[in-house]
Amino acid sequence: IMTDYLHLRHIGKLQRRYLGNVVVYLIHSNFISVKHFKLAYKHFCEIASDLSVDIPNLWEYIIQFTGNYV
Repeated sequence: IMTDYLHLRHIGKLQRRYLGNVVVYLIHSNFISVKHFKLAYKHFCEIASDLSVDIPNLWEYIIQFTGNYV
C-alpha cells in the first residue's frame, strides 16, 4: 500500500512526510511493532530495484517518507 501511495502524482513531499508521521505514531502506540516495520522495510528494499524502473524518483520519495526516522 505504501509503495502505491508514495509515488502517486498528486502526493507531494508534505503528504509523504505526514504518512511517515502516521507510521511513527502507530509504532509508538504499539499498533505496529518496530520488528514488523523493519520486516516490511526489508521486503521493500528487496523489490526496490524493480520498482525504480516504474518509479524513477523512488529513493527521493522514500527519503521524504522516512525523513529523520531512519
